Amino acid sequence: MKGVYNFVKGKVFGIEPAPVEGKGTAPGEGKGKSGPEEGKGAEAKSAKEGLPSEDGQRKIKINEEGKCEVCASPCAEIQKKYANEMTPELEAKIKAIENDTTLSDVQKIEKLKPIEQELVKLNKQRIENLSKDPQTGTENAKSIGEAEAIIQAENEGLVNKAKRPDLKKGDPNLDFKIEGPPPYKWADVKTPVNRGNLASQAEGIGNKTVLQKAGASDVLHVIDLKNIPAAEKPTFKADVIKAAGSPDGIVFIN
Repeated sequence: MKGVYNFVKGKVFGIEPAPVEGKGTAPGEGKGKSGPEEGKGAEAKSAKEGLPSEDGQRKIKINEEGKCEVCASPCAEIQKKYANEMTPELEAKIKAIENDTTLSDVQKIEKLKPIEQELVKLNKQRIENLSKDPQTGTENAKSIGEAEAIIQAENEGLVNKAKRPDLKKGDPNLDFKIEGPPPYKWADVKTPVNRGNLASQAEGIGNKTVLQKAGASDVLHVIDLKNIPAAEKPTFKADVIKAAGSPDGIVFIN
């Protein structure tokens, strides 16, 4: 029996505690416990907000359409974010996890984490390869700048799946081999530097694009204007196109 015990003449009497006025939660109730519904709610919230990637550099979540998204400002579906690294095998694994109705969103994310990390590794390897000069096989300031420009062009949807040409196999001595958009198979990067006479530089770049195309329509010229003052960019673009004779096969970034 609960309560304080009073011993009188060998007999034990239970002294019941006095009732507490008002309503309240009994001691210990409602603390440190959560029902199954609360647990499910917390799990769903975690999946929606995203869980850290294996290296802690990004967040991975399942969006409202049930697709995996990788968030590193901004968020993007995993197939789009790593489009240039995606293989049929990895894509099949991702789709199988996304479509598995026996898994919760959190469980899906945990299964997707190692796949996302493998894609990160492939991405780093690809950037290293893009940064190498195809003539020397080593990196230099120019080749690294070309890689940065072509990756930005990819991110803007201007080129697809760029890689360095294999000169030993007879590929033309252009900066990159690309997979479109059609009709483009090759890309060359130009990064003019502001040395004062911008009109002359623009004319020279326009003329060179004509020479490098050599009558072909499958060469795309990516002109990076990062070094050109903002106020001068419209005139610079117009001068390049005028010298080239047409805007076909020319895109500008920055």
